[in-house]
Amino acid sequence: MKGFQDIINGYCGRITCGEKVAHIRVTRAVATGLLVAGLLVAECALPASAEIIKLKSGKTVDCTILFQNEEVVVVRDNVSGIRYQYPRSEVVETENENATDATEQNKKDKTHNNPTDSQTEQANHSGRARRKDRQAKESVDEQSLQRVETGRKVAMGVSLFGGGMAMPVQLTGEDNTPSMGGHAGADVMIGASNMFKRRIFLGGATGFHAYMQGGEVLSFIPIMLRAEVPLTLKRHAPMLGMGAGYGIGLQGTKGGLCADVEFGWRYSYTRKGAFFLGIFADFQGAQLTLTETVSGKEYTMEAYRNLCGFGAKMALYF
Repeated sequence: MKGFQDIINGYCGRITCGEKVAHIRVTRAVATGLLVAGLLVAECALPASAEIIKLKSGKTVDCTILFQNEEVVVVRDNVSGIRYQYPRSEVVETENENATDATEQNKKDKTHNNPTDSQTEQANHSGRARRKDRQAKESVDEQSLQRVETGRKVAMGVSLFGGGMAMPVQLTGEDNTPSMGGHAGADVMIGASNMFKRRIFLGGATGFHAYMQGGEVLSFIPIMLRAEVPLTLKRHAPMLGMGAGYGIGLQGTKGGLCADVEFGWRYSYTRKGAFFLGIFADFQGAQLTLTETVSGKEYTMEAYRNLCGFGAKMALYF
């Protein structure tokens, strides 16, 4: 670059045309323009340095300085590749990027190899902060389930159950028909999921219940009012459920009052969605035709009996 500037300075000296000699003074501005043009042509051949310049406007430019003197600074933007010319008076500071990176890297290496007490304390503080954040997240998770909503939400549920049954009085007399049997069924429920602002389910239920005893199957369609009460507002909570209504008998069986109670564990996976698993006991009243044999003679009678069921139950609310 110095050699090229000497050529320009020589050009600014004396110009001879034939026998007439004239001294032409070339202004510094013209010389600067010629230097800039020459540098742009020789840009690929001349070494350039990566710099960061700061302007009076506060702007920072990541660039390569192509030329600079007391009046101008010519640079190429490292991001866009566009060349810019800034007045020297607008440039506040010029910083070598490679030197800065090396300095910062040395500081990082020194800090990594020789951690100070303040850095150790900062690491401990960061660990405590992460634990607090985790605890806060868990607390928010629990509070999100406990937060009471302004309006009730309609929810539905489906339950399946199965187990055994018993009837206090046998269907027949001397033929010793067993009073024990099996019991199974399914219910569909619909109602409000946040009654009394405690996520209590209150609504109606219907389904199909079957009591199997002595080769006979007694079937009913119950129509009931149901209540499901979580005992706490946590995600995992014990739950008590109960229902009462009337069971309509099928296949010629006359129905009667029915009721059930259940207890188990409930897991709430959303504000109104939950899964339940537990045990239950129920009864179903029915008007049955009983046949008894007395002294070799058969007697038929109508009697009201309660069919009692028990077993395991699971339900899904959504």
